[in-house]
Amino acid sequence: MFIETEESKKYMLAGSRFQLPMILLWGFRGLYTNNQPLDFSFAGMTKDLGETNFVALVGFVIMAVCMTRIYFNKTGALITKDMFALTRHPMYHGMYLVDLALFFEADLKSIWFWVSWVIFTLLILTAGWYQEKETLARWGEEAQQYYRRTPRFIFEWLWFKKT
Repeated sequence: MFIETEESKKYMLAGSRFQLPMILLWGFRGLYTNNQPLDFSFAGMTKDLGETNFVALVGFVIMAVCMTRIYFNKTGALITKDMFALTRHPMYHGMYLVDLALFFEADLKSIWFWVSWVIFTLLILTAGWYQEKETLARWGEEAQQYYRRTPRFIFEWLWFKKT
């Protein structure tokens, strides 16, 4: 059961300092690739469903499903099913898929592209770390058990699966 503590508030505030810049950088990267805006509107994404728009659309769907599960969680229980059973941060995976779509359109020789990608990745990792501390402070042992069976990110599950 969800318990609001001073410790969880502390981690939520600390993590939010990384989430806002992460979202702003992510949005800026998405809007200005190759010095021209990408068309992430529904009409633009479905008009020519190439690899860029398909990957971005999958990422947006993952994010939307996760946001719905989190913000309409009436029970206050720790969410551990569906996509949350595969990874502790499925919404960040959705964001990363949308960002991955930029690789199909970006000028990969641009230093700005790579610097912003490294910063975005570091912000995701840091925000995820703070979110896990906040979750642990709120749900305690239940969160510990969830952490033991669920990888932080998918690549941990793919490459570092415990045998």
